[in-house]
Amino acid sequence: MKKFINKIFFIGLGGAGQRHLRIFRSLLPNTEFFAFRNINQTPTLNSDFTVNKQAKVEEIYNINIITDISEIKNIQPSLTIISVPNSLHYHYTKLAYEANANVLVEKPGAISSDEANSICDLFYNSNLIYKIGYQRQHHPFYKMIKRYLDLKILGNLKFVDVRVSSFIPNWHPYENYLDLYACRSSLGGGVLTTECHELNMIIDLFGRPNKTSFQFKNRSNEITEVFDSTIGVLFYGDFEVNLNLSFFRKPTNREIIFYFEKDIKLIWDIDNQKIIVNTPKEPKQIIQSELKSDDLFLFQALDTLKLDNGSNVDYLNNLKIYTSILQEIK
Repeated sequence: MKKFINKIFFIGLGGAGQRHLRIFRSLLPNTEFFAFRNINQTPTLNSDFTVNKQAKVEEIYNINIITDISEIKNIQPSLTIISVPNSLHYHYTKLAYEANANVLVEKPGAISSDEANSICDLFYNSNLIYKIGYQRQHHPFYKMIKRYLDLKILGNLKFVDVRVSSFIPNWHPYENYLDLYACRSSLGGGVLTTECHELNMIIDLFGRPNKTSFQFKNRSNEITEVFDSTIGVLFYGDFEVNLNLSFFRKPTNREIIFYFEKDIKLIWDIDNQKIIVNTPKEPKQIIQSELKSDDLFLFQALDTLKLDNGSNVDYLNNLKIYTSILQEIK
């Protein structure tokens, strides 16, 4: 395992890639940065995702742009950060592994069981780290909820509701949303490969479900290659997890509601950074967080830079469960 970072190689500098670039550059001002850009479609972006027309990304962040991906083997980066459409995650992860580079890949990491199994074969017994960009799992609230569940602090769980509404036309004002990977089958789009943060949290918390059931539909008349919305159930024996996910719905919100015995309810309002605990005999308890949008990506970057592959098993096992759910639906 590499003990220090001397070079970072970015594959893809779209919106997600440029955010990683901005954060890692702030942490490593003197490290050599390289980037492979295949399409070069996304303009230089400011931190609020408005377009910066004054400078090129390579000038702002002192990054060397590479046009031949095979150069990664000559560069031999300590870390490769992959921010490309879902259908390409496996391909570039394998190339990074072959260059002996640690990997941080955007979610979901793979879109088929074959891809996930191959990645597991590569990294299970490797000294290299493998992490997927589920930055919301670095929120202190998620860690608190995980501890509550592990210790059964609120009692036995009855069921869980996961409700996610986002609105893809507002994601990237600088480009047509129909061109985004989320809307295109060939790029691995669709609601379960796009709005998968909360699904992965459920997998991380509870493991593989005994059974799943999903119904899909499109709320948008313009999105025709993939489904933008789904209602599903994950069956865990003693309890169920209900999923209601859409990336074409207003008003936008993200929340996970945990229902326990004795009419106790814990609500994690993810967008508004609130934990609300309702109990029948006590006043409502509210915990508020004031983290900025980049903070979770910063926590993720700091965790990645430890170069500790101890968490590989969790990421890889969760990836196998996630892709097996995708496989069952197909």
